[in-house]
Amino acid sequence: MTITCSGKKCSFVYSVFVLIAMAAAIWVIWSGRAPLFDKEKTESSLNKLSGQLIDIGNDYGKVIKITHGAIETDSWSVNKRSVVRDMNIEIKGKAPGDMLNFTLALGDVVAYSAPYNAHKTVIEISNPVSVYSNGSLIKSIIFSEPLLYSYQQPQLDSSGAFQHNVTLPKTVSLTSADAAVQTDTGSGMSISFPVNPTIEIISTEKHLSSIFYDLSGLTVVSDGQKTFSFGTLRSQFNEEEGDDEGKRAGKYNFIADDIVFYKDEASTSPYSFNINTSLVFDAVTKGAEEPQSSSDILKSNFYNDISPSQNREVTLNNVTMSNPDFLMRATGSFANIVGDPLPSGEVSLDIDNVQAFLSSELIAMQGRDLVAAAITKILGQSLDGQQQVSFTLKREKNGVFYVGKTTFEELVASILSGSMIGSPSNRGRLPEDQLPMRAPVINDEGKNNDAGTIESPAPKP
Repeated sequence: MTITCSGKKCSFVYSVFVLIAMAAAIWVIWSGRAPLFDKEKTESSLNKLSGQLIDIGNDYGKVIKITHGAIETDSWSVNKRSVVRDMNIEIKGKAPGDMLNFTLALGDVVAYSAPYNAHKTVIEISNPVSVYSNGSLIKSIIFSEPLLYSYQQPQLDSSGAFQHNVTLPKTVSLTSADAAVQTDTGSGMSISFPVNPTIEIISTEKHLSSIFYDLSGLTVVSDGQKTFSFGTLRSQFNEEEGDDEGKRAGKYNFIADDIVFYKDEASTSPYSFNINTSLVFDAVTKGAEEPQSSSDILKSNFYNDISPSQNREVTLNNVTMSNPDFLMRATGSFANIVGDPLPSGEVSLDIDNVQAFLSSELIAMQGRDLVAAAITKILGQSLDGQQQVSFTLKREKNGVFYVGKTTFEELVASILSGSMIGSPSNRGRLPEDQLPMRAPVINDEGKNNDAGTIESPAPKP
């Protein structure tokens, strides 16, 4: 369209045209933003989010529920926002033995539609978040700026994926005191980032299909003192196509480089920790055969309470921990199987330059002699002169857990014996003739085993 005119008449026509165009633009913005700002639409969006979290929680054996109070909306502003009063997120375990029971009290939050996207709801969390466990306040989380969470429902012509994004503040502080009365005393823990990090989650109606976060540059300060920092900290999980039997598959990658620990004015050399795994999991319903005796009943109830509700298989393609002087590598696979409370499988562990590993700051924190004694027990030979060691962690379903040449029970007994009684400092605290008597242990031949380390009757690998 072309407008031709001259003089004041042209100026008047041009002004009217510009006003009409501006009014049309404002109407487009208003109509694109307004639908999620009224009370009913906001509550509907929150209900859909709550329903999806319930379905996802069920898929992982948890109960996740969102509750909130009144919703107040300013309906006469272009930047209309809803205030959701007293919003809480409750997370509980479903299994009888699952002790998980947390409530996140978010206080009043602000909800609004993302600019030009009426299908995307943004929630701002500015108030301190109180964390309760079984009704008792355990932590308060304080943000340096609002935490932003966005939730986008799938479009009619899309793949049906829900998008969740979390933008964290640059500083997050944790304190055991009530945040409402917390004063700046320098106590507690704070986590800081050089830029606002984001967490991206894609889910279907029932379960998570992709999770990615980049928390690089994370620094942790405890009671005013820097404790550790990460140069790189990234993680990604992607679900892949499963098989015809209803199993789901996925890949998980985790990268943490330039990890430095601090104490007083000193710092450690940089460490790296990398994980590359493949996963296969399904939704097998737990079921147990009818027990035949009271002992079988107790055993059946115990295993059903603590065993997984799904079969999960994990392949360790490459898991490494290293610093400039040593490298520890793990490969293999293990599985969590319905009816078995512990994982089963076989994992190989290799340590290059074991002497440097034993001399590293990580081992110094736990006790070099104790770790060296444990590896010696696992290998069945002395570490003197050895630079590289390898051993296997192995367990059959409902079987004995082997660590190298010994069982896990024997390894723990050996470590406890060496740390609590075997060391000179501990041996002098209580004369051996005053140590508590041990109950006699009867072996398979009906004889009383001598005191000391009792060898496991299980066959060696």
